[in-house]
Amino acid sequence: MPHNQRIWTMVADAGSACIYSQKLLGGVLTPVEGARFSNPAVHEPSRNLTSDRLPRSIDSAGSQRHAMEPRVDPHRQTKVVFARQLADYIERQAEENKYDKLILVAPPQLLGDLHAALGKHAEKRLTAEIDKDLTKLPLKELAKHLQPEGLR
Repeated sequence: MPHNQRIWTMVADAGSACIYSQKLLGGVLTPVEGARFSNPAVHEPSRNLTSDRLPRSIDSAGSQRHAMEPRVDPHRQTKVVFARQLADYIERQAEENKYDKLILVAPPQLLGDLHAALGKHAEKRLTAEIDKDLTKLPLKELAKHLQPEGLR
């Protein structure tokens, strides 16, 4: 990887994300201004994430009405929506040429959700990923995980 590239590293879990910038892989990590995100819904009880009254359906064999169960776990849905919001942000920034290389750091499920939502501009810049939750690490510890030999 050439020197003096704008490398962005997104460190995320289901509840939060932060993007860091560095000029050289293994260099100093600096938080990108305005690139800290949170997903407070992930901590909400399920009852707060669904409507109080389930949708109704009419039984095809008669005229009885039955409550329909939600098809998607509401917590899972908030995580997918959060991943899409993150992917949209990094796509817009890629379109504006704000970074050259992208590293994604997230637990496996969120990493998969991010991949599914990435746009073509961000995807072209994706150079490495780490499938771990490193959001709680202090900056110095995080930097150790982002050394060139540790990325795949």
